[in-house]
Amino acid sequence: MNRLYRDRRLYLLLVANLFSSVGTGITMTAVPWLLVQKPDGGTWFVYMSTTMTIIMFLLTPYVGMWIDHMSRKAMLMLGEAMGLVIAAMMG
Repeated sequence: MNRLYRDRRLYLLLVANLFSSVGTGITMTAVPWLLVQKPDGGTWFVYMSTTMTIIMFLLTPYVGMWIDHMSRKAMLMLGEAMGLVIAAMMG
């Protein structure tokens, strides 16, 4: 176990996870807040949240089967690439 604490990669992973969590927290707070500030933003937020919840509920079994047939690393890289593209489009 002491060898694990001396491994530099552990600390890099923890720092990356910390930054990711902070960024996710800021995004999860800022996006709805910006949307609600617009006229009729609260109504749009309800519609978008409900629609996304229904879509995720219906697609989850199919996505789960698809993930089981693919490499976990490939799926992680695909998800990260999609996140980058979406963030770049919003930026």
